[in-house]
Amino acid sequence: MKIEVKNVRVNLAFSEETIMFKADVWINGIKSCYAENQGMGGCTNISWYNDIGKSLFYQAEKYLNGLPTKTITYFDKTWEQNQSLENFVDDFIDEYVKKKEDERFTKKLQKDMAKGLIFSNNNLKSYRLVSWKNRTLADLLELPNGTQVISKEISKAKQEGYTIHNTNLPQYFLN
Repeated sequence: MKIEVKNVRVNLAFSEETIMFKADVWINGIKSCYAENQGMGGCTNISWYNDIGKSLFYQAEKYLNGLPTKTITYFDKTWEQNQSLENFVDDFIDEYVKKKEDERFTKKLQKDMAKGLIFSNNNLKSYRLVSWKNRTLADLLELPNGTQVISKEISKAKQEGYTIHNTNLPQYFLN
C-alpha cells in the first residue's frame, strides 16, 4: 500500500504543544483524506473527502495496524504503539518540519560563513560568529594583514576549546 502526505502547510508560529498543520493524504495514488492538527496538543484529525476516500482510509488503517508495533520513548518512559494513519501522518510531519528547519539552519550557516569565522564547542546548532564590520571573510583574505587577523582569531578560538567549522577557508588555516 502506498501512502503519501502532500500539500503540507505548517504554521510553527501558532504551534503550541503540537505542530499546527494541514495536509492531504494520498492512498494508492488517490487523494483520499485531509489531515490537520490545531497545534494545541490535541490529536491529528483525518477526514476523508468522499466514499472512495473513506474506503481507502479504512484499508490504510487495516494495513498499518498489521505492521509491527513501534517502540516510543519519551523522556524515561518506553511503550509499544500500534501503527495507524494518524501516527503515520504525525511521523511524516515531524520529519518534514525537521528537514525544513535543517535546511533553514544550513542556509543561515552558509551565509554566516561568508561573513566570518564559525566556532562552536561541540554543538554546531549553537555556534559563535566572529565577523569584521563591513568586511566579509573573502574581503579580509585579500587584505595584506588579513591572514594574520584570521590566524589570530583561529588560534584564540582553539585555545578556548572551540572547533572551527568554516569550509570556505584555505586549508593552511585549519592545520
